[in-house]
Amino acid sequence: MFILVLLLFLPAWSAGAQAVTALSGDHPGFTRIVLDLPPQNRWELGRTGEGYGLRITPAPEAVDLSRVYSRIGRNRLASINWLADVGELQLRLGCLCHARLTEDRPGLLIVDIRIGPPPADSPFEQILTPLLPPLRLPKETPRAGPPQKVPFRPVTQHAEALSKSLMEDLSRGIAAGALRPVGRIPGPAPEVLPFDPPTPDQTTTPQPGQITFHNRPPAGAGDPPATEVLCITEDRLHISSWWPGSDPAAALAESRSHLTAERDVTDSEGLAAAVRLHLALGLGAEARAILALADTADPASQALTERSLWLSLSHIVDSEPDGGSFKDMAACDGPAALWAVLSDPEGALPPDLNEAALLRAFSALPAPLRQTLGPGLATRFLSSGRHDAAHSLHNAAARAAGPQSGAIALSDGRLNTALTSPGRAEAVFKNVIRTDAGSAAAALAELAELELKKGRTPDADLVAALEAMARDHSTGPDSRPLAAALAKARLLSGAHLQAFADISPASNPLRADLWRLLAERGSDSALAETALRADSASTATLPPGIQLKIGTRLAELGFASAAQHWLEPVASEGREQALALADLARRDGRAALRRLAGQEGTEAAKLRATALELLADAAAAARAWTEAGEPDRAARAAFIAGDRGATAPWLPRPLRDVLQELSTASPPEETEGPLATARVSLEASSGSRQAISELLAARTKQP
Repeated sequence: MFILVLLLFLPAWSAGAQAVTALSGDHPGFTRIVLDLPPQNRWELGRTGEGYGLRITPAPEAVDLSRVYSRIGRNRLASINWLADVGELQLRLGCLCHARLTEDRPGLLIVDIRIGPPPADSPFEQILTPLLPPLRLPKETPRAGPPQKVPFRPVTQHAEALSKSLMEDLSRGIAAGALRPVGRIPGPAPEVLPFDPPTPDQTTTPQPGQITFHNRPPAGAGDPPATEVLCITEDRLHISSWWPGSDPAAALAESRSHLTAERDVTDSEGLAAAVRLHLALGLGAEARAILALADTADPASQALTERSLWLSLSHIVDSEPDGGSFKDMAACDGPAALWAVLSDPEGALPPDLNEAALLRAFSALPAPLRQTLGPGLATRFLSSGRHDAAHSLHNAAARAAGPQSGAIALSDGRLNTALTSPGRAEAVFKNVIRTDAGSAAAALAELAELELKKGRTPDADLVAALEAMARDHSTGPDSRPLAAALAKARLLSGAHLQAFADISPASNPLRADLWRLLAERGSDSALAETALRADSASTATLPPGIQLKIGTRLAELGFASAAQHWLEPVASEGREQALALADLARRDGRAALRRLAGQEGTEAAKLRATALELLADAAAAARAWTEAGEPDRAARAAFIAGDRGATAPWLPRPLRDVLQELSTASPPEETEGPLATARVSLEASSGSRQAISELLAARTKQP
């Protein structure tokens, strides 16, 4: 009987412990993963750092993933891993996708990875609570070593406030009878340990926490000298472990209570933990203030060995430039790539950037850092044309921020602008202006730029709002975009001289943007007035394309001397044609023909034909107009030259009949005398007069 009962329960036991095989398939618009689990298993699907996690309870003995990529690519599912310790299947996405899970029958799980954002009511967008693997203790616990001597460190100026507060607390405790004072603290006097500053050679020697990264080009790309970059290892930048995820205020209070040990001596371990916590929460200035307390700490403590690295991080989390610890580390395969890009917040993205490493490191950051650093970083990726990476950064930051975050909403609006969705972007910017005073200035500047891109003249209300906001934000990070938007709005609304006067000095890069906007969309009067007033020193530094466009428009308006003044310093293609146009404005056809010698193309042919008409060479002008593809102008020039055959195809029918009669009429014979010749001319004149009358009558009857 016992054996029979055992046999009955054996299949169910073995089913729960068997290995599970993951199957896959590609379909239009989505990728499918199928798992066939025992019916009694429970599952949970939720968001993780770079994708989704599928947690299975109880965990299968193993999950066979060897056949997953036999039928699918990595464009949607970048990687899939099974974490046996926690029973979780990790799905890392490679696109802007979302995951859905359906259970066809108990235990048959179907995971679809679909392109596009998730539905608003999707239950799978919640953050999956991380689980720690089971703790495995050693069989034999090592015994504690002998007690170490505590080095004596004198109280510094930074610790005087803490010492005073401690003495007051002790006094109140003695007065209340809770403490009993003693004459002296028993025990020998502490040994004073010397402090040896690091030698200059130690700054250039690779430390144990660094790895050497060889930055060499791929095979076949030439043989430039190889460079070696020291990449800071991942364990020194594991910032996600510096904050346990608890209440920030309580964690900060707890960390600051451990800055000093007994006798008002700085606690090295507590100080290092406090610095790490403040950096994880994005409090760079506060972290530097706490780190200053480590000036007299133990030289071997982490607070001093990591001092330069933490100082660099403290500036970066405050969005300040730092060229120290992370220089030339953008190609590293680790978190150093992220911090190398963040260390130069105003610079362009490095050409050797390891984008995959940057995205992994950003997704692993604590929520406060993602919320603070994400919008600016996403904007930089948008400006460089890397829209997929910008979306990934924005989504990671949005998951960390609250629903009312103005910075995240601004990032969302910029993404919609880049994706040619101006209607949604405009609604987002207007909502930020109404609801978030801290981000209203940046949102107004973005809204103004969006209005300017529509090609319409800015209305007076927008210009007035920009002026008011610019007065309130004359300094700070929003001052520059506000000044740029205000200057552009004034330029297109008629206040072009004031727009240039407000931008100083002359080396300001915004002046080039204003000149470009004036050349492309400015009115003729605004262009002429501004260009004629400009001095050579300020215009010489403009890009050649802008100078060429302004000089060409001046020549078209008839300002030949001013156009030549703008065009002479230009060294770019199209300069000779623009100068030829200026020569034509001076009615100098021969100079224009000299400049056009050897020039080909439609525009050169048009200019050459105009110059030939100025020189009264109608036949050559007709050929030039034909080459330029202008049949009407060619017929006009041929008519002036007397080439009736070339003129007839482009003339109205009555005039074509007159030309045909004139060409077929036989010349009068000289033997008939002057009266016969006059009679023939009179008859031809009457016919021409009748044809002209018919032509005028036909034109009058047209609607």
